[in-house]
Amino acid sequence: MISWMQKHRKYLVVTIWVSVIAFVGAGFVGWGSYSFSNSSNLVASVDDKEINYPDLQSEYNRIYSFYAQMFGDNFNQELAKNLRLEEVAVKNLIENSLYENLAEDYGIKILDEEVSKEIISMESFWVEGKFNKDRYILVLNNSRLKPKDFEEQIRKSLLIQKIKESLKLPNTALELEVFKNLQSVEDNLSVLTISKENLDLNYSRSDIEKFWSGKKDNYKSKTEYLVKLVEHSVDSVELSEAEIEEFYNSNKNDFVDINQSILPFEIVKDEVELEAKFKSLKKVALREYLKLKKDELNIESIKIAEDDFSYSLDILEALRSNNAGDTLKPIRVDNGYASLKIIEVISPKTLEFDDAFDRAKEDFLVDFTKTALEQEAKSKLDSFEGKNIGFISKSYENSIENLTDDEKSEFLDRVFESKSVNGYVLFNDKVTLFTINSQRFAENDQSLDSFSENIDKIKGNILNNNILKLLEKKYQINLYYKGN
Repeated sequence: MISWMQKHRKYLVVTIWVSVIAFVGAGFVGWGSYSFSNSSNLVASVDDKEINYPDLQSEYNRIYSFYAQMFGDNFNQELAKNLRLEEVAVKNLIENSLYENLAEDYGIKILDEEVSKEIISMESFWVEGKFNKDRYILVLNNSRLKPKDFEEQIRKSLLIQKIKESLKLPNTALELEVFKNLQSVEDNLSVLTISKENLDLNYSRSDIEKFWSGKKDNYKSKTEYLVKLVEHSVDSVELSEAEIEEFYNSNKNDFVDINQSILPFEIVKDEVELEAKFKSLKKVALREYLKLKKDELNIESIKIAEDDFSYSLDILEALRSNNAGDTLKPIRVDNGYASLKIIEVISPKTLEFDDAFDRAKEDFLVDFTKTALEQEAKSKLDSFEGKNIGFISKSYENSIENLTDDEKSEFLDRVFESKSVNGYVLFNDKVTLFTINSQRFAENDQSLDSFSENIDKIKGNILNNNILKLLEKKYQINLYYKGN
């Protein structure tokens, strides 16, 4: 994965920006359970910079969308969970807030002209090779993203980028020479891959039950909410052309372009009509809300699970933030408004073994398989006869039998980090053993300047980590997020 990202760095810069839009258009991604230790639903605060749940959901979806675009159907929520994407999202937001505080202290800002220049350069908003204002509004409208919110995201990203660029250190001739020599090292390697199919994996139901009994708290039911729900669809509202135009004339300042200029009615007519319908519908929803609060509506109660993403995130968030007996004012959703009265909050309970069996078995097999593979690797490490694949470098481009490209990348990293002549790399469903037969420095006719970009990355990561450590001491971080 890392090697792919390095080789396609220019592509990824574009992808990251595109994913800011793409994740909204694709809908929010459900990413498991989480909890907050304060009533305001703050994820964290860094001095006076607050990080709230919508920030976290947006960052998680940006990262998820980025990986989904990269790997397509091979990427799913289970893999996202294994990669701990939600923790990555929290970490990113805190790091960005640290840099924002630093920028504020030193008066570093991003001008409106810089934001405009960045947006104008994005091909997502081009028509016939040029930035098109109508295309820009259309893309954001389709993504349910307001220009001012999108532009604020761009401003923050450019601010972080500007700070990091200002902290770059020039590369010295010695650094370039040392890095070139390191990249010239080649190992003559013998390898042997043992897959889980090569092992006789015997286990019983009682083994799974024993595994489950030691991890019972990992297998709980979801929090559920017994509610009465009243929904109103925006499709039920009919407005005349005159009513739509009247709404536009009264709310022109809400329909502006990147330069805060009011857009013509013809360009934003669809958005104006939708907003006018929502305003009209809200009056109806409020009347029904009052009836719901007074128990004047004869409707059946339903159960909504905390991770039932057939309901909007705003509804799920409102349920998490309120208590039994509360009636929630109309919540705007994609197609209208929803009001809820919470009858009961059904707390999670530890599942009995039979109910948890499928989940426990899946986790058990991962753990059991990796343990068996590692035991097999250790028993063969000093005596195995592997296949000699010749001299390879860390940037070895040929395939290695039985390994995917991502596994090969991880395997090579581990080989060239190894302090022993033999070792093994453990994956979920296989283990690859290696022996380093000999080493050499290969001829390398690349110019020193060609290594500059990679050195920039290494030094940038080291510098970034050290600066963040200092900023963590300078600014007060309060973390409320508890995760899964």
